Amino acid sequence: MSNNPINLFQASESEIKLLKPKLAFYLSSDENGLRVRFFRKNIAFRYIKTVPAIHYTKRDKSYYFPTELLTDFIKSLKRKKTSFAVHESAGKRLIISAETRRKIIETEIEPSNQDLEFSLLYPCIIKKDHLFTLKGATEKHLQILKPRNKEKLSLNELPEIIYNSYFEDIKIWLSKEVRELLVEKTVNIIFEQSFNDSTLGIFFPTISLCCDQKGRPMLQVREDLKLKLSYQTWIQVINPITQQSSKFYYLPLTKLSETTESINKLVELDIPYSNSFKNSLNTSKGKEQVLARSRFYNSIEDINLCHANSEIIAKLFPHQRVAVSWILENEYGLLGDDMGLGKTLSILASYDHLRKTEVCDFILVICPNSLVKNWQRESQLWFNDMKLLAMPKSKTLREDFFRKFKLAPTDWIAGLVINFESSRIETTITSLLEILANRKVLFIVDEAQRAKNPQSKTFAALKKLSLLSKKRFLLSGTPTPRDFSDIWSQVYLLDQGARFGKSFYTWLATIAELGNKWSPFAVKKYKKAELEEAALCVQELLLRRKKEDVVSLPEKLFSVRDVELVGDQKKRFQEVCKDLIVRIGKLSGDQYLKHLDSVLEQMLRAVQIGSNPRLVDESWQGEPVKFIELDNIVEEVVGENEKKLVIWTNYLKNVRELQERYAQYGALTFSGEVSEKDRDLNIQHFQNDNKFKILIAVPAAGGVGITLTAAQTAVYLEKTWNAEHWMQSIDRLHRIGQKGTVNIISLHSCFIDEVIYKNVRKKQHQQSLMMGDYTKAELPSKEQLLEYLKHT
Repeated sequence: MSNNPINLFQASESEIKLLKPKLAFYLSSDENGLRVRFFRKNIAFRYIKTVPAIHYTKRDKSYYFPTELLTDFIKSLKRKKTSFAVHESAGKRLIISAETRRKIIETEIEPSNQDLEFSLLYPCIIKKDHLFTLKGATEKHLQILKPRNKEKLSLNELPEIIYNSYFEDIKIWLSKEVRELLVEKTVNIIFEQSFNDSTLGIFFPTISLCCDQKGRPMLQVREDLKLKLSYQTWIQVINPITQQSSKFYYLPLTKLSETTESINKLVELDIPYSNSFKNSLNTSKGKEQVLARSRFYNSIEDINLCHANSEIIAKLFPHQRVAVSWILENEYGLLGDDMGLGKTLSILASYDHLRKTEVCDFILVICPNSLVKNWQRESQLWFNDMKLLAMPKSKTLREDFFRKFKLAPTDWIAGLVINFESSRIETTITSLLEILANRKVLFIVDEAQRAKNPQSKTFAALKKLSLLSKKRFLLSGTPTPRDFSDIWSQVYLLDQGARFGKSFYTWLATIAELGNKWSPFAVKKYKKAELEEAALCVQELLLRRKKEDVVSLPEKLFSVRDVELVGDQKKRFQEVCKDLIVRIGKLSGDQYLKHLDSVLEQMLRAVQIGSNPRLVDESWQGEPVKFIELDNIVEEVVGENEKKLVIWTNYLKNVRELQERYAQYGALTFSGEVSEKDRDLNIQHFQNDNKFKILIAVPAAGGVGITLTAAQTAVYLEKTWNAEHWMQSIDRLHRIGQKGTVNIISLHSCFIDEVIYKNVRKKQHQQSLMMGDYTKAELPSKEQLLEYLKHT
């Protein structure tokens, strides 16, 4: 059959089943169009997927096929010697209607209602007995075109349906009777230069300024305009633009004001523009003003500030005075200053003024548990009359706390500080909503990246609380630790969906190409132009200054010390690598991506052995090579130079062993095993008491909210894939109050340490991604990982 394919026209069902062609054409079950079926997956299936607008229909369990494309497609099947069949019922209809169909397609005639139905040109809109009907539309067509009732359409509904088809490349055939009524209805509107965008679905001017279905402003160009020399001139005056197809060009909303002069030139040439485009232009001007104000605050060094407490303002750093002015001026925003620039004090100084001027009378702070006491400490240190309460942990005490709180005088308590975990408790939310209902609230979320997951209970709780706030601000030096999509939930908490909408996945689909084999929502790649526009929207809300730009801090140096595994530690590491080689070697490329998370977890097992084999096997005897190198650093920094040192490790067993190992230097710890009270004491001792020279901390516990400026050197024994822990912890030393150059030393004993280090450093650079490169951090491919493992 492959050499002499059998092509059957008007074949019976029994003939089709007997000869088994690659594909067969049928009439739809309602006889309103063509469908194509496959009897098995074959090369013809790939051919059919290239046909524009083709899609699967559940009703007929086959694929919709545009009849106007059939002749050319059958010719291509014959050239490729691919067998096919046309069912007898479809064949008869196609033969008798061929000439009428040709004349309609080649625009030799304007089709009547009867012509369209007879010629099998579907979907179409016809008029019968004063009613309009959409015929031959599939389930997918109806989903896109959005008719209220396809059997009974009003004249007013037709423009929007046709307009939707225009952008989705669905060919809708209109009968002569329908077209005449539509043109009569809309022709005068166009020349008045005041029309709705859906009018374009009926009467396409040569060129117009309008908006698409999603409200994006564009320059719409009729295809035959390309034949005119003036076309290029008109296009050139609009800049910047993005060509999307031969039909239209998008004008970035956030840059529309930059092109106002060019747009005015088009308007002077009597280029019609829609009402929605005019609104977009006005919106763009407003957005540009907001962005300009944001850029002003991000660039100025100091500001004269009218504040109710002149004494406190004099004590602030210049960049903090700018932050206070920005907070007082705006209803909401994201304070994204680098870690260590005193965001807490900026907020408290702002609240001090808002409280005394009666703009706000209550502050609610949601933050990590490790920062609760820090907020209380800072408020007491700087403001005698600002009492912030923390909520008890036990259920009984919590209920009693809220009962007394509701009865307390409103001027006695300035506000509440609550950790993220407690804010998710339903009874806590209920009590908080009652408290906030009668107050003018300043709502603060510290380390707001903790709310980056829009599906989380944390986000759901914060969303409820933010609704009752008069002013709301988020604080984060690392707002996008994973990638740009982390920003959606944070922006939503601020503007309630005004910029990015109320659906995370709908927004994500506008800035990225989504979908892979395992998830329809996985990001394949980001769209550069759309991402740049989204970044500009974030910049409207953002006040972000880098430490090197606003305070005179010593520099921060990064270095790596490579240590070589030896003896049994090396042997154990190689055994894990051999297991990885076997496991990865069995995975196909797709399977490798599917199981990447578990592969990365197994790589961390190798990292543990490279750090300290006792993390995996407590019976192991020996000296980990990283500990030996750490001894040299401790001797140099602490022993010889009498400086303080911070050691970061992700594993509690390492914390215990290292505390005992360096007990002579007064080693303190900061981890999940240490109570909150003792953590605070340990930080105070480390910062202020020279007897305590070493702090051993876990990044997940001590990465936020603490100040370790008593040390200039930090050593990372190992790292995980969590870039947020790395980015937060490195700046515990490099912040206001630091007097010396900060040295960040990473110990590497294997290639996996190096891979993780490159990964987190790349994500560190991504904090500028709201203003630049949006690619994800690179992980090794299957081939690269196998190559590394084989040379271990």
